[in-house]
Amino acid sequence: MTKRLFVILGLFVIASGIICPAAFSCIDFSVGFSAEVLLTKPSIAYDMAKLAEAIDVKHQKVHFDSVEGLAYVSHYNSKVVVIVAEDVLREPVRKAQGIGYDYVETKGLDVMVQIPYALTDRGAKEVVQVDRKTFDFGAAMAQELRWLLKVGVIQSLSDEDITQIVSQLTGFSSGKGGRIVFLKERWMPSGSVEGLEQALDIPKGAEDIFRGGSCSGRGLDPEQLLELVK
Repeated sequence: MTKRLFVILGLFVIASGIICPAAFSCIDFSVGFSAEVLLTKPSIAYDMAKLAEAIDVKHQKVHFDSVEGLAYVSHYNSKVVVIVAEDVLREPVRKAQGIGYDYVETKGLDVMVQIPYALTDRGAKEVVQVDRKTFDFGAAMAQELRWLLKVGVIQSLSDEDITQIVSQLTGFSSGKGGRIVFLKERWMPSGSVEGLEQALDIPKGAEDIFRGGSCSGRGLDPEQLLELVK
């Protein structure tokens, strides 16, 4: 009995060493402080070059997951940051033989509204005078999307699209499985159970839709964003 116990404990320690670091490396601390939409609807076009020409607030280039984007001060709240970049949706599609999945990649413009935060020994916390629990992410996102439309960065995004996107948004609508995307003729969270099991017709437990790059979302330095709103 004692020998068996030691074997079980040994296996547990080995499993902890393998699994836990990977799990913790996938924590996205921006979740709860941000809302995000990836504009994957086929009819929507975009031109990132026009953003650099039209930007009328404090801004700077940012790099994450081998992607270059632009971060700027929100038009809705000057203590909040907006990050715009091209990104990729990887959608699992059942193979023709019915066994396993292939992935279809769709590029789109990713727009994230983020409250700057800092990491402490107790996790992430706000570092600006914005309460993430009461902040209206939907109103902030709607204003940014309409501004991007006005200056020509985005084309063919309708009022109905914006209404549907906003209705789905919370402070947890970002990162793997959380951001809003267009699938099967409607906007939905990319990792929703309904979206995966019904709209995509894949079984529960299959790998969900996720962003290109790191599993933890955007590898942005929180201090870099805080500089924009000081």
